[in-house]
Parts: sequence; structure tokens; C-alpha cells
Amino acid sequence: MALPLIALFISGVAAFDHVCQNKPEVPMTFETHQSSHCRSKEFAKDFHGGMENTMCMYPKDTIVHIDSGVPGVKYSPSAVVVKRCAGMCHNQLSCVPKEKKMTVFSVYQRKDGEPVPTCGQVHIEEHVRCKCDCTVMESHCNKKQEYDKQECMCKCMNMDEREPCEKDGKLWDQKECKCNCKQEEDCTTGHYWVPSLCRCAKMMDS
Repeated sequence: MALPLIALFISGVAAFDHVCQNKPEVPMTFETHQSSHCRSKEFAKDFHGGMENTMCMYPKDTIVHIDSGVPGVKYSPSAVVVKRCAGMCHNQLSCVPKEKKMTVFSVYQRKDGEPVPTCGQVHIEEHVRCKCDCTVMESHCNKKQEYDKQECMCKCMNMDEREPCEKDGKLWDQKECKCNCKQEEDCTTGHYWVPSLCRCAKMMDS
């Protein structure tokens, strides 16, 4: 009788995963206090505490959904709480992990059509230390781009090609730094697609 009870429990957990629904948030309001309140110890403590919680200083509890990536295969629980880097940074920097580790969680694996789940473990990435840094690095740039450390982004070095590209009715790809056709057509027999012309051309006899 143990296995049916486990299956019943897991089905109950799966149902619970879908109970919580997003509801409209209550509009934020601002209340003005007397000037003396801004100089009080209580206000200073609350202010600095709020700043510390929002800045990129240390990993914070984060709900991470567990996805098998395989159709018909789900895990229970469908989400776990791990430490992840999150918070505000100055300029164009982002809060990224400086040190990581893998944390093991015990879960049930449920497959469609199978009444009894399988117990096992999943390895989830967890952050140990955080830092403010660029998420886009110089290694992400292609040969047509140069890296701007101040703005944490790759910039096209051939921007002079953008204007004539758009004048021809084509689309400028900022990530690849090249001119693309708005759409590619299926050419009829005896023709082939020419990207530079954005149209089909007749094949020449060999």
C-alpha cells in the first residue's frame, strides 16, 4: 500500500504547485513625514537596512523552478529555494556570481502515464559570493565589434553601413553588425536566393 500512498501524495503536491496565482498589486503610495523624522535614528536604520537589502552585496533567497526539459517529465517539488546573486549596482554593471557551488535536492520524478513516481536528486547551481561586473564581456564580441567597458557592451565598428542598409529597405542587425533581408523567399525551380540582393536569381547553365 506504500506506493499508492506515495503517488497520492505526489499528485497532491503537483496540484498545490498550481494553487498560487498572480494577483494585481496594490498601487504604491508615498507618505510625507515631518523633517525631523528624516533625522531620527529609526528612519536612518530603516533607510540603510532597505539599501543594504537592495544592493549587490551577498546572495539572497531565490525561488528557482526545476524544469526537466523533457516533455511529459516533471519534478515534485517543481521549485526550490537557493541563494542567488541579485541586487543593484552602479553605472552599467550587473550583480553576478563571484563564486558558485552545486546544491543537491531530493525530488520525485513524475512521468506521464506512469502512476508511481521515481525518487532521485537534482543538482542546482547556488551562488556563494557576488560582485558587480559586466554580464557582457569582451569575449562575447565578434570580429566586427569593439568592447566598451564603460557601457558593458559590444559596439559595431561598421556603423557607416547601417544607413544605406535601411535606405534599401533592409534590416540592420545590431548584434551581428550586418545588413539582413526583411524576409527570405522560397525560390522556384531554376532560381536561388541571393542575400545581397534579397531576391531570387536565375541559375546560370554550367
